[in-house]
Amino acid sequence: MDLKRGTWKYTSLTKFLFDKMDISIMDSIYIDESGDLGDKGSQYFILSGIKVKDKRILERLITKTRRFYKKDIGKSNEIKGTTTPPKVKKSILNRVNNLQCEIFIIIFDKKNRYKIDYNHDNHILYDILSSELIKLTEINSTTEIFFDRTKNNEEKIKKFNNRIMKNLSNPNNFKVTIKQADSLKYKGIQVADIISWSTYQYIENNNNEYINLIENKVIKLVFED
Repeated sequence: MDLKRGTWKYTSLTKFLFDKMDISIMDSIYIDESGDLGDKGSQYFILSGIKVKDKRILERLITKTRRFYKKDIGKSNEIKGTTTPPKVKKSILNRVNNLQCEIFIIIFDKKNRYKIDYNHDNHILYDILSSELIKLTEINSTTEIFFDRTKNNEEKIKKFNNRIMKNLSNPNNFKVTIKQADSLKYKGIQVADIISWSTYQYIENNNNEYINLIENKVIKLVFED
């Protein structure tokens, strides 16, 4: 910047910096689950979503957490509710609580499966529950939705995406893309995992010390009626 004139000098360095900047900021939603949909296992199945205006916010959160708690996390490649030390999880939740973000969660009691037409296929049940979760937010700009990868088959991915799109609240028809994402690569999913795990601890184990660290959240029990 030319300080005397207060204007930008468009140099090759300036061009390089602008080319590297991501100026097409869009909303990002990250979704992950806790519990299982099997006949045995957990009583509840949890799906959680976190929505941010800039996905780099969550990437930085996880990167800084890993750097600060390097000794505690050790060689683990991923932040996960089931394996990450308690003080690290609480630090993440406290940081999330101070973010400008939207958090929405569904809780499904598996005893209510009989209320759902899913042909006894847990993959279909997951899709139905995912569509219930996505109803809790509204699309108000161009948006990317990242689901922790559960599908590799193109036909199943297409059916899943169609179901999600039909259940989105998107009155202004903003562009929406849906991705089956690797949680190692997309750090926002790791944050969603911590939120789901925290909810699971509350509903399954009557332990609210984690989920109560997040003040602004929407939690809905689905298929209870």
